[in-house]
Amino acid sequence: MRRDGAKRLALAVVLVLALVGLAAHYDATRLANTESLTTVEAVVGPDPPGVGDRAYLWLTVESVADSRLTVSSPAGVPPLVVDASGIETGTVARVAPGDVVQVFGVVTGDARIEATRLVVHDRGNQRRMYVISAIGGLLAAGAFLRRWRVDWRRLTFTSRGDGPVDRDPGASDGGGDGG
Repeated sequence: MRRDGAKRLALAVVLVLALVGLAAHYDATRLANTESLTTVEAVVGPDPPGVGDRAYLWLTVESVADSRLTVSSPAGVPPLVVDASGIETGTVARVAPGDVVQVFGVVTGDARIEATRLVVHDRGNQRRMYVISAIGGLLAAGAFLRRWRVDWRRLTFTSRGDGPVDRDPGASDGGGDGG
């Protein structure tokens, strides 16, 4: 029985390592396979891009003035300014300091981006998403553990035996001639 547990543990380790490897590979190749600038450092860093380069950024808003958003930048670089004058005014009016925004736009010069699309992620929505996800995870775990239990000696899940999974093999399923 211990060999089965060791095999299962080895398989779990291999699968986790494969998942970590896939994530690392994605992160290493993600920037090489995009035509858009995806970090604040790429826009306002020591080697600024050319005017007209496309940008797609997730940013945290520090201040809002008219249709201009100033967003947080790494230490030592000038603040990035997003010109949202081409965006619907209702969208820009919803932005508050501390909100996270998704900006699609074009680099227009020194630490500036002209937004072509702006998606606002309110702080309250993020908290709500985490709470709902946690509740869903707890409900799924509860439903699973209601029927199954962990056998730590064999590293398996075993049926609790109190449901339709352990039907009497001789019982009729309602089909056939009943005899």
